[in-house]
Amino acid sequence: DVWFVRNTSMIDGCPLRIFNNLGKTVYTTDQYLNDWNGSTSSTGQNTKDGDYYFVFECGSKKTYSGAFRLMR
Repeated sequence: DVWFVRNTSMIDGCPLRIFNNLGKTVYTTDQYLNDWNGSTSSTGQNTKDGDYYFVFECGSKKTYSGAFRLMR
């Protein structure tokens, strides 16, 4: 499974950061291509089930943020 983002044209060129429930960054990318499977962090560590938060920072255009729950 992957975390799938619809309307990717809205976030084209926007860096992404995903945080765990403690605020630690678990995933970052300069361009999200619907390719994060949720099982590992950017550093290769296994991620745990739970709540995660994301932020797409699109510069002066807009910031998109929200939450999702990772379950296996």
